[in-house]
Amino acid sequence: MARPFPALLAAALLLLFLPACSNIEVGEDDLFQNKPTVTPADFEQAGVTLDELFVEGAGGVHLNAWHLTQPEAKGTVLYFGGNGFFLVHSKDYIEAMTDFPVNLVLVDYRGYGKSAGEPSVEALRRDALVVFDYVVDSLAGAPPRATVVHGHSMGTFMAARVGQKRRAAGVILQNPATTAEQWTDHLTPWYLELFLTLEPSAPLR
Repeated sequence: MARPFPALLAAALLLLFLPACSNIEVGEDDLFQNKPTVTPADFEQAGVTLDELFVEGAGGVHLNAWHLTQPEAKGTVLYFGGNGFFLVHSKDYIEAMTDFPVNLVLVDYRGYGKSAGEPSVEALRRDALVVFDYVVDSLAGAPPRATVVHGHSMGTFMAARVGQKRRAAGVILQNPATTAEQWTDHLTPWYLELFLTLEPSAPLR
């Protein structure tokens, strides 16, 4: 009777070494990963204003934020980006949002861009609430009943936290992960799942 383990081992080795036996052509489109950048100083669009803010986050850490305003805005969107999000790379998102009658607030997480401090799960959760409170208390045209929180990828954890602890007009979760385990599973390529398991640490649970 054949033993299953050698067959599994052979399959695993095949998966590991198969890429080494293949030729994959890499072109210029694969080499360059350019991302358009923008700053409040060079953003130009008729009737739209983009201002830089610094919000005092949890523990007194200064968080860099941008505030886009439009004359016909009927509400405000507070955006929390994914793990790779930086304000300077938000040009496409900002331009897309100018198609809607809303103001917009975006923020760099602590330790990202000009924001001070070091990121941690608990600190980012507290910062999200502080930023929301600042938006609804200090910015014109952004009462809770007219403020929508939008989170993308990792930012859905912050957006969901705000939705849980504060009253907002709505919460948008784009590409969400319902648990830390699901999020870390998404980080593991399918061909490594037989050999590698990512285990979230206690603060991520």
